[in-house]
Amino acid sequence: MALAYFIVALLPVIGFVRMAYLRSGTLVADHFQYFADVSLIAFVCSAVAMFARRARGEIRTAIAAIAILLIGMMGTYAWQRTKVFHDEESLWRDTLAKNPDAWQARARLEQYFFRQRKYSDAIEHLRRAVELKPELPENRNLLGLAYCRAERFEEGIAEYRKALELKESRASTAQSASVATIRTNLANALTIIGNNLSGSATEIPSEATRRYEEAIAQYEKALELEPNQPAIHRNLGLLLAHLGRFDEAEAHLRATLQIVPNEPTAQETLKEIEAQRP
Repeated sequence: MALAYFIVALLPVIGFVRMAYLRSGTLVADHFQYFADVSLIAFVCSAVAMFARRARGEIRTAIAAIAILLIGMMGTYAWQRTKVFHDEESLWRDTLAKNPDAWQARARLEQYFFRQRKYSDAIEHLRRAVELKPELPENRNLLGLAYCRAERFEEGIAEYRKALELKESRASTAQSASVATIRTNLANALTIIGNNLSGSATEIPSEATRRYEEAIAQYEKALELEPNQPAIHRNLGLLLAHLGRFDEAEAHLRATLQIVPNEPTAQETLKEIEAQRP
């Protein structure tokens, strides 16, 4: 009965039923054994107790000593394992030590390092996650963000383009809000490159103009999917104002303020536009 219970309790988590953790490539998920282990623990304990009741005094003493030793050993091991769960970094590094190809662990480490602003570490882990799961656009987008935070904009743009290609190749995701997010990230990176190319020049270089025009197109496509997203309206308005296209800029900045009435950047830019008009 104990063995039957153990097997039945494990059936849902050994691969017959598809679960999210299986996507990581890590086949070990010991916490799913907890309920199943109850039957084996009960069986072993009852068997030892029955044997001890029938045994002589010295054998009972030996059984008790062995039981105490085993409990002490298992308790010590459990205490040592708590170090693994100290924080996210230690947990996912332990996972990777056991399975270097666990792409989800790499993606989680990237997110941890991204929050810590350790962008080179984030890039290292997410590049490996992308190698392991190149078909996932979400990882491509995150890698693009990490590259851009590390001021490696061309590499970031390349990842955004790949993420868009993957998203738009599937009918179920081609028109999703996540596509708008990726397009916005791409437009932001293109705008920054345009700004870097322009510098303090009195005239905008042709290459910068090309980047700006593509950024505008990406913002507009993002707004087709997410027309009420204030950040997209604001960023597009700022870019148009920078290019001197004040009427278009004003429309988007006012759209921003309709959604977020006290958005400070939009308010300040509108004041600057009004000041430059005759």
